[in-house]
Order: sequence, then C-alpha cells, then structure tokens
Amino acid sequence: MAERRGVIDDSEAIFVYASDLLPGRFPSVYDGLVRILSEHGIGRGVLGGTRDIWVRDFMPLQVDRDGTFVLSRYAPDCLRG
Repeated sequence: MAERRGVIDDSEAIFVYASDLLPGRFPSVYDGLVRILSEHGIGRGVLGGTRDIWVRDFMPLQVDRDGTFVLSRYAPDCLRG
C-alpha cells in the first residue's frame, strides 16, 4: 500500500484534538466536550506538550480529500503593537 503523506483517511477524518492544558485549566469545559463528542460518536484525543490551550491557533485542518490543509492566523487587533 502506498503511503499518502499529508492526507487523512476517512476513518480518521472526524476526530477532535484538545490541548493537554484544557482538562486541568477548564475541567468542566473539557468534560462537557468529551460528553458531547462521545454522544455523537466523534473520536477525540489530547495533544501533549502544547504551550497554547487553543489548538485552533496552531493546528491545521484538512479541508479536502486531496490533502489541502488550512491554518488560521490568530491576529486580533488587541495584540498588535
């Protein structure tokens, strides 16, 4: 089987990662997230060693089957200068 670099198989497509900081800092948010994901049969995991609690700020999302990823740029006006 050929390796497909940068492409996520369908079996891995519906999966949510959280920072390992989330359960300790906001346990009720984490517990609620786990409950909701479990109710809907959505896989989940925790990323260890993160320095930012909000993984959306640094983690790309695959948006197409061809391996296209997007990465958001967090740059609010309040952080400029």
